[in-house]
Amino acid sequence: MTMRSMPDNVFSEREAGEILQRAAQLQEESGDLTYSAGVTWDELTRIAGEAGISESFLLKAAESGQAPVSKLSLFNLVEENEIVLQGELDERHLGEVIDSARDLGNVQQVQALGTTVVARISRGSVFGTLRVSSRRGRTRVSYRQTPFVAYFAGLHAPLILCLPLVGIFASQGLVLPAVMAPLLLVSGGFAIFYSLAQSGKRKARALFREVVENVRQALNDDKTAHSIDPNDQASP
Repeated sequence: MTMRSMPDNVFSEREAGEILQRAAQLQEESGDLTYSAGVTWDELTRIAGEAGISESFLLKAAESGQAPVSKLSLFNLVEENEIVLQGELDERHLGEVIDSARDLGNVQQVQALGTTVVARISRGSVFGTLRVSSRRGRTRVSYRQTPFVAYFAGLHAPLILCLPLVGIFASQGLVLPAVMAPLLLVSGGFAIFYSLAQSGKRKARALFREVVENVRQALNDDKTAHSIDPNDQASP
């Protein structure tokens, strides 16, 4: 997106959304302690009202309920799912989230920094990066899936074999086979790759939902741990 002069400029809804998203990302990455992930309904209503959007249409747009946000890139083969939940996790409960993720798939390369934890999680044809960040009463959960397994299962071998096949057929003066054999090989490999990549996206969404449920449970446990039952308090 090309930025134009401010502040008298008019932005499209898509541009405004991208600007707000990028600004929030920059502020979060800066380590600003005043930043809280996500937007409350009151904040969303106020933003929409200032943009001239009726609350009734805002309700219609949100009537399906809070759902994970999916962002696609690289020909829609790479997908990132993201959700922000109300509540904050301490380091112990974040560790429990990772431990519970080990029951869902293969967890590797765990990196923890304060109340942010990043890990690689794979399961079957699913391979991606999980990030859980908790601060100022909000917890952001994201999972970025990449078609790593699909590439090696479908495209890696055909791409490697292409040049040797061209050389073999070309050395024998077989021009048409030198062109068609690699083309057919790569086409078949791409078909397998694309099919596995699409299947991997669906399975990644399922994995993400399972992780989110574990985070919700950890948030509930954390609330329970920090709540004080009046009946348990000692008499003065």
